[in-house]
Amino acid sequence: MLNFIEKSLLNSSDIVIVCNYSGETLWKNKLAEETLSHEGARDLFVDPSDFDNMLEERFIGISDKTFSFKNGWLAHAVAVSFEDDDKYLVTFRDITDLILLTKENELVERVKAVGGLANNVAFDMATPLTVLLGRLSFLQAIEGGLDRNVRKQLRIIREHTNRISSTVSDLQMFASIDCDEVSQISPIALLSRSRARLLESDNTISVEFIVEPEIQAGDLQIRGDESLLQQALAALMESVAQSDVVGEIYAYLGKCNTSHCLKYQFQSVEPIIEDEEGWERLESSSTQALGFGVSVAVTIISYQGGVLFFRENNGSIIYKLALPIEDTGDSTNRKNGPSYRALLVDDEEGLLSLGKEILELNGHECHTVNTAEDALELLKTNEYNVVVTDVGLPGMSGLAFREVAVAKWPELAGKFVFVTGLSLSANLGVRLLQKPFTPNQLINVVDEVASEVSNKH
Repeated sequence: MLNFIEKSLLNSSDIVIVCNYSGETLWKNKLAEETLSHEGARDLFVDPSDFDNMLEERFIGISDKTFSFKNGWLAHAVAVSFEDDDKYLVTFRDITDLILLTKENELVERVKAVGGLANNVAFDMATPLTVLLGRLSFLQAIEGGLDRNVRKQLRIIREHTNRISSTVSDLQMFASIDCDEVSQISPIALLSRSRARLLESDNTISVEFIVEPEIQAGDLQIRGDESLLQQALAALMESVAQSDVVGEIYAYLGKCNTSHCLKYQFQSVEPIIEDEEGWERLESSSTQALGFGVSVAVTIISYQGGVLFFRENNGSIIYKLALPIEDTGDSTNRKNGPSYRALLVDDEEGLLSLGKEILELNGHECHTVNTAEDALELLKTNEYNVVVTDVGLPGMSGLAFREVAVAKWPELAGKFVFVTGLSLSANLGVRLLQKPFTPNQLINVVDEVASEVSNKH
């Protein structure tokens, strides 16, 4: 009978051996010959007692038991004993990849669950934070005429509001890491916009650029999700500023020495440290002491194909990151128009009135409505340069509103801006304004969209 089994299992896709009780291998099928060494069966196991225990149990099969092999395998085993001949037919199935894949899927699901939680928390905080930031900006305009103690309290409120806003941005960034909105990016523009994003949350920080002439004169590009990279660079600059009492940052941009990549370096001391020794490569698991923002920045940079390093210098933190260079491409400069007509659509009255005040104070005409249905009525009799709409409207959603509007008036296709507290980064062919946003962010996106549309005509 054993000879028949051996013949039938000679070409099996599993590893099959025949051994005696002492572990001596008496026969192997073809896969076992190709895969296993010439050691005895017992010597294949990390713990040889696993083999002894397996045979002593005289089992028919133990598919739920996982064994570790010296070659790195994790395997399930099925064995049949032939007690008359003191022989054992043992079949091993390598499940290493299956276990790793299962663990990876479990990790992905956990990350998705945490990302969903982060997104929900950020969404609930986004609208009230946006209103608070906007109202604080108005109070800042009259701060000089207020009592000294009142001004002090306002500064404290502003400081803590900016910190909360930064945390919400980090949560939104974490929730949208798996997005894939890739484009060519000017490295200088990325640095400038990252600085602008940082200064919107804390205008007491000073950031000075030091850009190599080769980068200034060339048309080098990097490729990635610009919104995520902006947040990552801003988080790193903020971390440097927090480690230095003066709040000054020197941002260096140059070309890597040994690879086809660009190098960003952020530090609070001069001159730029060029020593290649003493840097520690940052991984997600090694950033706990550096804060949540840096931890997320490491994940984003890795996702974009980059590497992040850090070192300490007299108590201050220095970051250096490398991003791969993309093939060169042309870039265009936007022109800002002086005044536009905007339509704001949002069911949050506080946000709606704030947006109207901000745009009108900056010379724009602004109409506001609470629903997509009311907005469609206004579009029948009015022309707008920009339509800024919340995604989560009652009744018809913001996304459906755009589809209906563009179907009726195709010229509106490039005029929409979606406002959302969710981590929405799909390629919708429109601009996205993430809550919480500052007055400057609203003004900038309206100017950019309106001017781009006018330039096309």
